[in-house]
Amino acid sequence: MHSRFTRLIFISLVITITSVLVSNSQPVKRVLLEQHTGAWCGWCVDGSYVMDQLLEQYPNQIIGCKLHNGDAMVIPETDIIEGALSIASWPSGTIDRKIFGGVYKQNRGDWKTLCETSIAELPKVDIEMVYSINESTRELTATIRATMLETMSDELRFNVFVLEDSCSGTGTGWNQANYLSHLAGFENNPYYNLPNPIVGYQHMKVVRVMLGGAWGIKGEFATPALEGKTYTHNFTYTLDAGWKIKDIHAIGLIQVNATNNKEVLNAAKGTKDVTISIPSYELTSESPVYKKVVNQGTPFTKNYTLKNETDASVTYIVTASKSQRTPADWNVNLVPPTSFEGKVKSTAASIEITVEAQQTANFELQLTPGPTRGIGDATMNLEIKNEPASVKTLRCIKAASEELESFEVISPTEAQYSMNGILKTLGYNDFFEISPVEFEEFISGFPNKKIIVWNTGVFSSPSQSDISTMFEALNANIPMVLYGNQIVSGLGNDNSLGYFGVEYNGFSLQGYGKEPWRVWLSGVANDPISGDFGSSTEGNLIQYLITLMKITNWSTTHPVLHFSNTGKFVKWNGTKNDTLDIPGEEAIFGVRIVNNGNLVFLSSITPFVIKDANKRNKLVDNSIKWVLGMLDVDEEYKSENMEFSFDVSPNPVESSSMISYNLKGNRPEKLKFILYDNLGNELKVINNENVFPGEHIIPLGSEELSSGSYRLASYIGGKVFSIPVLITR
Repeated sequence: MHSRFTRLIFISLVITITSVLVSNSQPVKRVLLEQHTGAWCGWCVDGSYVMDQLLEQYPNQIIGCKLHNGDAMVIPETDIIEGALSIASWPSGTIDRKIFGGVYKQNRGDWKTLCETSIAELPKVDIEMVYSINESTRELTATIRATMLETMSDELRFNVFVLEDSCSGTGTGWNQANYLSHLAGFENNPYYNLPNPIVGYQHMKVVRVMLGGAWGIKGEFATPALEGKTYTHNFTYTLDAGWKIKDIHAIGLIQVNATNNKEVLNAAKGTKDVTISIPSYELTSESPVYKKVVNQGTPFTKNYTLKNETDASVTYIVTASKSQRTPADWNVNLVPPTSFEGKVKSTAASIEITVEAQQTANFELQLTPGPTRGIGDATMNLEIKNEPASVKTLRCIKAASEELESFEVISPTEAQYSMNGILKTLGYNDFFEISPVEFEEFISGFPNKKIIVWNTGVFSSPSQSDISTMFEALNANIPMVLYGNQIVSGLGNDNSLGYFGVEYNGFSLQGYGKEPWRVWLSGVANDPISGDFGSSTEGNLIQYLITLMKITNWSTTHPVLHFSNTGKFVKWNGTKNDTLDIPGEEAIFGVRIVNNGNLVFLSSITPFVIKDANKRNKLVDNSIKWVLGMLDVDEEYKSENMEFSFDVSPNPVESSSMISYNLKGNRPEKLKFILYDNLGNELKVINNENVFPGEHIIPLGSEELSSGSYRLASYIGGKVFSIPVLITR
């Protein structure tokens, strides 16, 4: 992959054309894949190959285009977009200009997964586009109609990209560099047998001009854009005299223009030589709700009103279908008008309805969950009868099973690190895998949330909206298990780590970067989660880094996982690598938290770091059981009217010291004092007995301990208190 900063070469743009094109509106969601490329970029031919494969596999659902940098096909918008989206390496791609894994720029190896992720989403807007080209004047005229499928408060904008195929020239700026030429490992790539450079290369899908600029034109959009409302905008442009009319095509898109959001909501591509206009009807719904949590057998119903805006009667065909992911035992139905003067023919999944001039008809789309728990989609398609080339109008609804209780939240881009296999091996068969975006959509509707395993995998970190959803669950006292190599750094960026009683402490390069890629991990003796984990468990770091935590609130937070070796280790401090001795509190990467009644386990490694599958599974099993209250949490009973305080004196301790404590209340309480080292290893239980209200003094009993930092914790009345103890000899 190239990394290159270059001055843009500006070329003059004029305009010309002759034919009529119309958008293909059949698919529910169309994804815009923008490849950032350049004729000078020798790896970019592989990006083109990856795009071609995707367009062949998803011809009606992925729309591809190429933004050139530093060659004869560059446009001013390239520099604007690449600067704003932090794109400084080629070939790169953006998928709907959305952020995945904290960045807009995506490597070509991830394009397929990310495109498929976006395809699976329901669109927020339906887009229809018609455009024509006058060959004699070379004037392009385009009309985009956007129908909102939900209300959006962000500013929305229209745009049209004019693309040209078979762009070719001579010399620098046109000849395509080709690093795959006879390169080992690329024998099956079509560019393997081609020279470097490729003279006379035919550049395809080249964006020649963006009629709305980099970020589009607001046009007729209102803010907010309301669900059910239709907004239309017209573009005109004169094409450059050097562009070949036969190789020109255009795509339309609706995009967001917000400070931290440049998403393309939906797009449409054109087909040539179809003379057609946008149909004169309006399809609306009074209810803005298009997604809902419903129980088995209960239909989720959305009502629609169809208005014929012409001066003649029109017959419409409405069909309904369900998505591939929708469980087979879920049903999709169309309910025709019950009182209507026009003609109606209907089956469960289709309606043929004749509406008189300027009249309306009402009908319903229903999605009914069956016994299989999950998420499903129903899509309704409306078109004019006997006009197969007419623009079609889509509406979608989505439902989730109310009976879902246990969730693994994981981004589709991290699917290979899903814990689904581990959970099933352990007998947890009721976990439902769901993306963070959809969990945010539905979380408030699930009435019986039992447990959440939030898994960010290896490369993803939680977004601000992800973190908001986490805390919505925590505020509702939902037990939570958090795993992921980037989860702690993400929470640190959002200033959310205080809740967990830890702070971000950089990441360790121990064992990373070269063979044998090994580290040795340790649990904490007598800990309910890692007590049987062992003190020298092998970790495999071929593609992992370990993010470290430092405990800041020892009264709520207890270490669970740390490095077992006590020698040197390498840690990135934000500027350079530091080689450090491992102090206990510097090497923690797993903790359990008791905060306001919530039980949370937080691990800054994915379980797949742990090489031993049995230990890996045991850690996952124990973390789930602990947050569900199935393992000892040192809380025999709780007392609401108890007051307790304690101290150690002298502290620092040179030879011996005493613990003084004061219990206020009206009954005895069970009290346990435990002394820990700073890795959370239990060193000794000082006492474990019922004590009466009053002031008490007992010896610390530290005579056999060496100099160092320790923690003294008290467990009483369902509460945990701790103070630091420093021993100096």
